[in-house]
Amino acid sequence: MSLRAILGDVSTPNVELVHQAFDALNRRDLDWLISHCDPDVEMHMRGVAGEPVLYVGPAGMREYFRDIGEIWQSVEFVLEDVRDLGDSVLVIFRQRFRGRGSGVDVEGRTACTYRLRDGALTELRSYRDVAEGLAAVGLDD
Repeated sequence: MSLRAILGDVSTPNVELVHQAFDALNRRDLDWLISHCDPDVEMHMRGVAGEPVLYVGPAGMREYFRDIGEIWQSVEFVLEDVRDLGDSVLVIFRQRFRGRGSGVDVEGRTACTYRLRDGALTELRSYRDVAEGLAAVGLDD
C-alpha cells in the first residue's frame, strides 16, 4: 500500500506537488517538471561517486536527465515518507537503478528536500543518506 493511500487527503499543496513531481520524475516527464519549477531552480544532486553536482534552471534539468540516461538503463524513485516543513518538504525514498553497460542493479535509501514558493519548486537538495537529510532539517532518525 502506498504512503499516499495510508495518509489519505491530509496532504498540503506542497506535499501534493512533491508527490506529483516524483510521479513525473518516474515517467521522465521533463516538460511537467520544468513547468512546475521556478526558472532559476537549483538542483543540488550527487554524482555517481557521491560528489556534489549543481544543475540550474530548465537547461540544468535537461542536463540532469541526460546524465542519468547515459549511466543508468532504468531509474525508479519510490516514496517512503513525505514531511511538510512549511516552505519545504522532506522526502525519504528508495532509489533503484540498473547500470546501462553493466546491467547491475543498485538500490539505496536516501532523502532530499524540496523548497517551494508560490506553487513552484525553487530548490531540490539531495543527501547522501536519510540521516544526513534528517539532520539538515533538524530532525532525528
